[in-house]
Amino acid sequence: TRGSTAPSLAVAGAHQHMQRLARWLHQQAKHIDDITVTLDSHQRFDIAHPVFWQQADGQAVPVFTAISAAQVRAGEFTPRAPAHLPRTLAYLDALESQGRHTLVVWPVHCEVGSWGHGLHADLLDACGAWQTQRQRAVCNVFKGLNPWTEHYSALMAEVVDPADPATALNTALLARLARADLLVIAGEASSHCVRATVEHLVEYLPAGHAQPAAADRLHGPGGRLRSRRTGFLLRHARPGRAVRHQRHPDTFRLNAATATMPPIISSLLDTDLYKFTMWQAMLHRHPQTQARYEFVCRNTPEYPLSELLPEVERELDALCALSFAKDELDYLGSLRFIKSDFIDFLRIFRFQRAFIEARAEGETLQIVAHGPQVHVMGFEIYVLAIVNELYFRRFDAAAALQEGRVRLAQKVAQLQALANTAQRRHPFEMFDFGVRRRFSGAWQREVVERFATETPQWFKGTSNVLLARDLQIVPIGTMAHEYMQSYQALGVRLRDFQNAALEDWVQEYRGDLGIALTDTVGMDAFLHDFDLYFAKLFDGLRHDSGDPFAWGEKALAHYLRLRIDTHSKRLVFSDGLNLDSALQLYHRFADRIQLGFGIGTRLSNDMGLTPLNIVMKLTHANGQPVAKISDSPGKTLCTDETYLAYLRQVFDIPDPQPLLP
Repeated sequence: TRGSTAPSLAVAGAHQHMQRLARWLHQQAKHIDDITVTLDSHQRFDIAHPVFWQQADGQAVPVFTAISAAQVRAGEFTPRAPAHLPRTLAYLDALESQGRHTLVVWPVHCEVGSWGHGLHADLLDACGAWQTQRQRAVCNVFKGLNPWTEHYSALMAEVVDPADPATALNTALLARLARADLLVIAGEASSHCVRATVEHLVEYLPAGHAQPAAADRLHGPGGRLRSRRTGFLLRHARPGRAVRHQRHPDTFRLNAATATMPPIISSLLDTDLYKFTMWQAMLHRHPQTQARYEFVCRNTPEYPLSELLPEVERELDALCALSFAKDELDYLGSLRFIKSDFIDFLRIFRFQRAFIEARAEGETLQIVAHGPQVHVMGFEIYVLAIVNELYFRRFDAAAALQEGRVRLAQKVAQLQALANTAQRRHPFEMFDFGVRRRFSGAWQREVVERFATETPQWFKGTSNVLLARDLQIVPIGTMAHEYMQSYQALGVRLRDFQNAALEDWVQEYRGDLGIALTDTVGMDAFLHDFDLYFAKLFDGLRHDSGDPFAWGEKALAHYLRLRIDTHSKRLVFSDGLNLDSALQLYHRFADRIQLGFGIGTRLSNDMGLTPLNIVMKLTHANGQPVAKISDSPGKTLCTDETYLAYLRQVFDIPDPQPLLP
C-alpha cells in the first residue's frame, strides 16, 4: 500500500514458507536441474479487483466478495463501465459452467511495477545462487496480465480468452516440465494458485512423463480459504492414488486427477453460419421433423478415438449447459436474413443432453444425435470441433504451432504476391471454412485474424459466426447437404426433393443467401432440376465433390444454355481445397465468372500433422433413410443399400464401379 510495505493479500506464514523454501533451494541446488518461477502479474483494472465493480447503489464492492452471473443479471453487482456488462456476463457464465471457481473480488495484489510483484528477497537470492552455481537461467512465467480472466494456474487461465494466446494452455511450459523426472511444486496458496497448477499438471502432463509432487510444508492456503485447500489435498490423496511421502520436504505424488478444463465451446456462435440459416428454414417450414445424425471418422487416427470418450462426455455436458447471450442474439438479429421469431426461439433454446449419446465400440468413437431436427441439427459442428481439439491436445502443441505459423506465413505471402500478377476479369476471393476440422479454436482465431489483417483484399470472410462478429468481418454460408437430404423424407415425391428444397429456400430468404449446393445426388441430376427459374433466382453454385474443373465447365455450359450472363453469377469451390488448388481454379475461370474459395482444413489445421477426416451426417429423417450420392467416391454414408439403389434409379445415377484390387 502507499507509504507502507504491508502486503495486500497476505497468506498466513508465507514469509516463513519462503524462507524455508529458500533454505531448501540452497541445500538441494546441485540436485535441481531446472527452476521455473511463476509470477502473478496483475493490473489495477481487472475483473477480479474492486476497481472493476460497484454495488447496486454505486458503492464499492468489499474485497473477498464472491460474485455470480445471477447476481450481476439481478443488478446486485455491476461493472463500473456499463459497456463491460456483456463481456462480464459471458465470462461469468463460462467460469461457472466449469464448476471450479466463482469469481472473487480480491484486493489489488501483485500489481505490475509494485514491490509485491517481485520474488521474496530470500527466494530471489536462492534462485540467483542456483543460477551462479549451475550456470543456467531460471525460467520466469508471468501470468494474470489479461484483465478479463482470472489466471490462478501457471499453465492456463480459468477461462481462455480466444483473442489472447497467453491465457491458453502454455504448451511450451508444459513441454519444458515434461522433461523432468520429478516436479516439486511449492508456492502460495494451495487453495487457488498451487491447487490449480497441480490440477492442470496432472491433467495435461503426458502419461509416463514427470510426476508432480507438492511440497506441503512449503506452501500455505489463503487464510479465508483453508477448507478449499484441505479438500484439494484430500482429493488428491484418496485410496487408489499412489501417494508417497518423502523425508524432506513432505510431498505427495499424484498419478491421476479429476481436474476439469475450460470447455472447448464457450459460445454458441462458435459454429458455421449455415447451421443457423438451415435451422431457421427448417423451424419455419418443417419444425416437426425427427432426425438422426451420426459421427464417422473416415481415416485412421494415430490413436483410437474411443480413448477420448470421457473428455467428449464432459464437453457435451458443458455444451448442453450453454445458452445464447443477449449480445450474441443481438449480433444474429443484425443479419438481415435472420428473422425475429427465430431469435425468439434461440433466446430460450438449449441443447438437450438426452438427444445426444457418445459411446465407445472397441477403438471406435460413436456419437449419435437423435430427436427433433430443430433440436439436434445444431450439434454437428460443435461435436466435430470438440473431437478435433481433444484429439490434437495429445500431440506436441508447441511444435505444431511453430510449424503452423511457418505455413501460415507462407500462405499470407502467397496471397500478397497476387498484387504483382496481371489483373483478371474477376478478383480472387477466399473464405475460411475451417471450424469443423480445426486444430483448436485459438488457432483458428489466429489464422483468420492474420488473413483479415494482412490480406483484406483477398480474404473476404469466415463461416465461423463468433469470429466474424469478434473480428468484424463477413460471415459466410448458405446451405449444406443435410438441408437438401431432409427433403427426401418430407412427403414430396423423391424425384422432386431438390425442387422442393430449393423452392422453400427461395421463399425463406427471398434473394439472400443465394448459393445452391449441387452434389446431393450429383451435379448432372442437380442441373436437370436447376432450370431457368432457379438459375435466375440463385446467385450461384457451390462445388463440394468431384473434379472441380469438370464441374466448373458444366456449370458454365448450363448457364450459357439458359442464356444467362455468367459474369452475373458466382461459382464457390469448397471441396478439400488448399491455396494452391484454389489459385489453379482461379486462373482457369477468373475471366469467365465470379468466384469464391472456401478453404477449411488446410487453413485451420495445416500444422504438419495428419488431420482427422471426420463428419457428422444426417442419416435418417422421420424414420426414413436419407443419403447423399456425391460426385466423389467414399462420401456416401447411408448403409441402406436398398434405399441407395432406389435413389440411383430415380435419378439415373450409375452404380459405383467396384474398386480394383
